[in-house]
Amino acid sequence: SVMRQLRQHFSKYITYKKDNFELLLHTLKGLVGEVYELRALRGDAEPTAPINIEVDDFEAKASEMSISNVSAFYASPLFRKNNFVIDRSRNVIIKRFTQE
Repeated sequence: SVMRQLRQHFSKYITYKKDNFELLLHTLKGLVGEVYELRALRGDAEPTAPINIEVDDFEAKASEMSISNVSAFYASPLFRKNNFVIDRSRNVIIKRFTQE
């Protein structure tokens, strides 16, 4: 898409002075928001039900921003503080809205 091409072309300017972890968090929250909106439109699931994001989808977005290694992000306090956990066995990132 045109937006993707523009992002790739201007990525060095977009990422300038921004911490990669913050960029990754913003990207992950964007993916969560998309799923949340889709759920709301369909009327399924409770608003506080966990949302699963495919690791491959998230890592593809990171790759578009020229970030190839996200393992440090997964281990970061920023990731956990925002109620994200990674389930390697299912290859998903889980966003929880309530403390369990």
